[in-house]
Amino acid sequence: MYTNIHCVYIGPVISIRPTPDISRKIKILSLITSLDRSSLIRMALSSGLDEELRKNALDQYRQGRISLGKAVEICEISVREMIALLKKNNVTLNISVQDILDDF
Repeated sequence: MYTNIHCVYIGPVISIRPTPDISRKIKILSLITSLDRSSLIRMALSSGLDEELRKNALDQYRQGRISLGKAVEICEISVREMIALLKKNNVTLNISVQDILDDF
């Protein structure tokens, strides 16, 4: 007889003390979305971290400190998505004709 075994990854616990404003916003979003507090906080944290990584990568790329490939790696998005993000944020693409030819 075969038994279905479901494994659930339980990561490390992160504990915070939310400000009254954050607690209020969590309560409102929880009511609107019908998500439990833990799911809502995970979703918001993930979204916020993605945004911060993108802002950081854009700043570093704008300053010429990282390459397009490294920015893509940091943001965990495709090159096409990164180019669109650069365009949306009015960041000049730092790539030469030689770089393009080298990629071919």
